[in-house]
Amino acid sequence: MLLLKGTISKLRCYPREHDFILTEAQHQQIGIAAIAATAMGMGSMGAGALGMARNSAEKADWLEFELDCKKIQGWVWKMPLGTGDNVEVVAEHAGGNCYTAYAIWRIDDDLIAIYPHATAGRKAHYRKSAKAWIWCSVIGSLFFDLLMIVEGGAGMFVGKDMLFFFPASFFFNSIVVGVIAFRVSRKYKGFVSRAESIFRKFGWPDEGNVDLRRTSRERPGKYEILGFGETYFRYKAPENAKKLIPETSSLSLPSDSN
Repeated sequence: MLLLKGTISKLRCYPREHDFILTEAQHQQIGIAAIAATAMGMGSMGAGALGMARNSAEKADWLEFELDCKKIQGWVWKMPLGTGDNVEVVAEHAGGNCYTAYAIWRIDDDLIAIYPHATAGRKAHYRKSAKAWIWCSVIGSLFFDLLMIVEGGAGMFVGKDMLFFFPASFFFNSIVVGVIAFRVSRKYKGFVSRAESIFRKFGWPDEGNVDLRRTSRERPGKYEILGFGETYFRYKAPENAKKLIPETSSLSLPSDSN
């Protein structure tokens, strides 16, 4: 990835739907599995699989703009910036004078538009996953216990077996929820790696602990565009953060000589 600096011009923003979670190959695998399930008489399962694949698309903004004569395009969750803004852009060289953007940071007010789901480093992601696991385990266990009490009455608390039953139900529920949380957390592993690459290129220290949702809550501000803290964010770099950016990260135009 490269760090580009300049002023946005000729900005065009197209709200679209795109699937950032499932790849094209995974869509094909789900389609094949759905056909196989239908052929074996499990039509409801096949319909459910197809529904999951169709509903994985989400809204995002496709951008096309120029940055001091460089042609930039790419996906961000929401674009709150505009023509004339001085920005830093993390991008990949796509050949010639074209680049693919993954994050756009306006230094004046620290607003950042970023690739969908690339909002937290590895440590922050695992902390959030663990917190979700604990809360879901507690809520799921309490819900299950409540159903048992409704079914068997409040007298269930009197039996000696209940001293074992409730801790055991929480333990097994935690295992089930933990497996689900682990699988979901791994599904977002690619976004976490991309987020850390973006944060590192911006020169932000301790990129593994960066959580754009949290930093946005700490400095909320007021913005006309909906979705602040959810689809576009704010990050204030420490004063010494720029010292971490390599001097070669400001890119010049490639030579046309062969």
